[in-house]
Amino acid sequence: MGFPCTEENIVCTAFVVAEYLQQQRFHGKIYVVGEAGLQDELTAAGFEFIGPGPDPITGTQADWVQSQLDPEVNCVVVGLDTHFSYAKLIKATNYARREGTLFIATNQDTELPTGTGIFLPGTGTLVGAVSIGARRTPIVVGKPNPAMFEVIQRKYGLRPERTLMVGDRLDTDIAFGPVTGMKSLLVLTGISSLRDVPCKVTVGGKELIVVPDFYLHSIKDLGDAIVASQAEH
Repeated sequence: MGFPCTEENIVCTAFVVAEYLQQQRFHGKIYVVGEAGLQDELTAAGFEFIGPGPDPITGTQADWVQSQLDPEVNCVVVGLDTHFSYAKLIKATNYARREGTLFIATNQDTELPTGTGIFLPGTGTLVGAVSIGARRTPIVVGKPNPAMFEVIQRKYGLRPERTLMVGDRLDTDIAFGPVTGMKSLLVLTGISSLRDVPCKVTVGGKELIVVPDFYLHSIKDLGDAIVASQAEH
């Protein structure tokens, strides 16, 4: 689309998790349900963690109740993890039940867009499993929660009144607009369609009725509109 962009311009939920932990002055060890991106950001921020990689369930229930838990773990972070297993669920829920343990989720996306008709469960399905087992609600740093915007605003000096939130999900991307004071534009090439408008979303205990300010059929249409506008001027 021709937008100038570098790695420093990209802010993902893994980065926000690391930033959030630094803001909280967290000290301890983290149990991670997640993959390379989350590991990289936590490593870059200097945090100690365990958990990533395959951890298949073996043995019987008699063996599972003898699971070895690290006494130093005082934070659980749940992101997308293609190695998620019952063994990981046992550990994550038990760690999260410990008094004083932080419980953080990168996002609550229910599914991943594929365009094939095959449904791929998103991070939210793993977060839900751990949350139910732990009997706790996590701190969610991803959209539409304001923690992500606070990191972006601090990093780039973003002005919400001059910013357009573009996305394909009403319950996360587009809801991020009214939560943070930005206008929103829904593109129809992903999860949500116009049939889903309006959408009810609960953020921070408050229910929002989400309606995008604008919509386009694809992100390419936005690029074309910007190019055309620049040509006029």
